[in-house]
Amino acid sequence: MQSLKVVINFFGAYRSLPGMFFAALMSMAGCSNAVESAHIFTGTNGPTKPQAYHFESRSQLDNSWVKSALSSSDYEQVLSKIDFRRQILVAVSVGERNSVSENVQLWRIRLLPVGEDTIVDVSVKVGMVSKECRKDFTSYVFVLGTFEKPKQALSYGSYDMDNFNAGCVTELSGQAKVGNPPAN
Repeated sequence: MQSLKVVINFFGAYRSLPGMFFAALMSMAGCSNAVESAHIFTGTNGPTKPQAYHFESRSQLDNSWVKSALSSSDYEQVLSKIDFRRQILVAVSVGERNSVSENVQLWRIRLLPVGEDTIVDVSVKVGMVSKECRKDFTSYVFVLGTFEKPKQALSYGSYDMDNFNAGCVTELSGQAKVGNPPAN
């Protein structure tokens, strides 16, 4: 119990530490590959299978499944939130699922250098509606987010998804607008 108080006190006091010192502590703890990212959109009409994708230009995005999965106004909204000169758009398809809640979030993006390349590792938190409230709607949820372009080339991506009980909240439904596009 005493060690728990020490940990809570340490992390509760981190705000008083200079930013560089705290960043160095996180780096030593293995958190150095996380990058700042922004969740910009959640859709319900994505691919049928789980997969991670990244887009480095508007032309790549224009020719992708993302454009067909969004209404024209949603697509324009997404475009207004990204600057392809300095950012990359990441998309993670959750795939076909029942009882997904409105609480789906891009959780973390890490860049893992491997030789001359960089792997984009994306984590998504998927809220599931509680059993007593489920309507068992089917959806094809996907999330879109942005992060700063790294100096190294991006070679491929990986993803992980964690489900959590979101309680009795709105359940998403949708129709797949795309099959299972190839990873980029």
